Amino acid sequence: MDIIVGLSVLAFVTLAVMNIFLAGVSQARTAGVHGEAAAWVQAELDYLRALGYGHACLAAGTRTRTPGAAGCTALEPALPAAFTQATITVEADVPLPRTKRVTIEVVRAARLFFRSATYVADLE
Repeated sequence: MDIIVGLSVLAFVTLAVMNIFLAGVSQARTAGVHGEAAAWVQAELDYLRALGYGHACLAAGTRTRTPGAAGCTALEPALPAAFTQATITVEADVPLPRTKRVTIEVVRAARLFFRSATYVADLE
């Protein structure tokens, strides 16, 4: 009888540890993809800032990027395959004249996954 109780306790403890392990693996995967999105968005924002205020890639409007599709120029960072699409919105004269707000939204599995915004000013 003591052996059966001991094996039952061992089975419950093993199941609990396995559930904790599986939850940890799932969270680590999500964190890795979130980090990939953040790194790509930062690279895209740095790229757009480096082009300068007057470049055609920073024309007011919205454009959509998909994995494997060509960017505004050949040097634009490619969208990682883990994401469905990214939307880049440029608004002119927001919040001040000669300033553009750039908002990037990354979509994964048909829902918004990551969003970031910055400003580009005309310093000339």
